[in-house]
This record gives sequence, structure tokens and C-alpha cells, in this order.
Amino acid sequence: MDNETLILLIDESSTGIDSVRRALGDQATHFKLRRVPDVPTALARIWGGGVDVVLMNLPEAASAEGDRLATFVELHTGAQGVPIVILCASADKNPAERALSEGASDYLIRDTSDVDLLKAVRSVSRKPDLSPNFSTALARKRGKVLAFMGSKGGAGATTVALNVAAALAQRHQVILAELLSELGTLPHYFQPHRSIRDIGDLLRAESIAPSDVENCLWPSKNVAGLHILFGSRSTENIEQLNPQNVRAVLEIAA
Repeated sequence: MDNETLILLIDESSTGIDSVRRALGDQATHFKLRRVPDVPTALARIWGGGVDVVLMNLPEAASAEGDRLATFVELHTGAQGVPIVILCASADKNPAERALSEGASDYLIRDTSDVDLLKAVRSVSRKPDLSPNFSTALARKRGKVLAFMGSKGGAGATTVALNVAAALAQRHQVILAELLSELGTLPHYFQPHRSIRDIGDLLRAESIAPSDVENCLWPSKNVAGLHILFGSRSTENIEQLNPQNVRAVLEIAA
């Protein structure tokens, strides 16, 4: 629920939180907003628990870009998986995109964030609704794998797989994973936010842990018990994938 979502803003100025409230508009009262002046204070607050998403103002351009990115890396390293959204000026898209490649969940241009901030916060703070039994199944590998094979735009395998997954989710926790070697089809069905990770992020990793798979799962809003691992949305992911990781993803998910 939104009113249980705690947004932590890192901003030296005490007026920064007012800008966030304005950007959230009439939905601001549905969130808990807190401000801290720097990264060390933010980390202490995160380690205390309860933080759902961090908004980080990118340091001023007077600093060297490497130093500005180092500040983000320090935060990301200690943030214990809490999603981080970068707020930056339009002239700072390059360091913001670098932060994205280093693990930021999203970035927003301050001048236009009124439109996107609410959507971004809700997207990145959405936690998979994993029951204890579901987490145990991931850890103990007690599930089963059903495979549907077809050609993109041909046999309708994606539609069949989605329908079967939705039916099974009525009684079981289900992961619908799209293992395409080309751009995935499921993102076109659900239009996930760009910050949602897809299978391409896993397939090009050197190794995969159960927590990595869990962090990529997107919970269906319409079908309880159904979680989706989207197919790749980037040709870069396709070109750099590690084929051995396909088996690893299936073993962890099952």
C-alpha cells in the first residue's frame, strides 16, 4: 500500500522535500517522506529498516563526475537492495545514466519529474508479494518446470504459456519466465516500467543467486500468485548473454 511506502530523500537543502511533495501532488499524503542531508546519514537510516525507496539528488556539477558517481556507488553498495532513484538536472543525464548502469533503479530530470515521479516511486518500490512458501520453494528447488516452445509471432506459445501460468497461479505460486534469444514478447503485454529488470540482466551475469532471480520478478497486479520474469528488452543484453545462465535461472526458479 502507498501509505506504507517510506521515501527517503537525500538532499542538503531542507526545502528539497517540499519539491518532492509538489511533484507527488495530491498523492503526497499517501506516502511517508523523510529527508537526510548526506549518504552516511541515509545509510544509517536504511540499516535501521523500513525504507522502501531512496531519492538521491545528484551532487552539483562543480564536482568531478567520478566523484559524483562515487557518492552514488557508496550509497548503492550499502543500501541493502533498497531501490535508488536519481534526481538530476537535464545537463546531468550522462552521469545519471552511468549511475543507472551501476545499479540505480531509475533517474528523473528535476524539471520534468512532476509527471514521472509518482509512477517511478510506485514502480521501483513494488515488492514481489512472496509468501514464505514461495521463498522456501526458491531456496529448496521443489517446483516443476513447464516449457512452451514456438516462434515469435508464429504459434502463439507466449499466449498459451501466459494462460497456463494464470490458471496454475490460482493454486500455486508461479514464475512465468520468458527465455527468448531475441527481444521478449511479454513486455509488450504488460508495459513494465523501464526500471524493472529482465532476464537479460541475469543471462549476462557471471553468476546467479536466488536473490538475483527474486529481484527481477514482477508481480502481476491482476493474478495473485503469478510473478513474471520478462524477456530481454535490449539488444545489448542479447549480444552479451551467457548461455550457461539459462540453466541456472531454471534451476533456481524451480
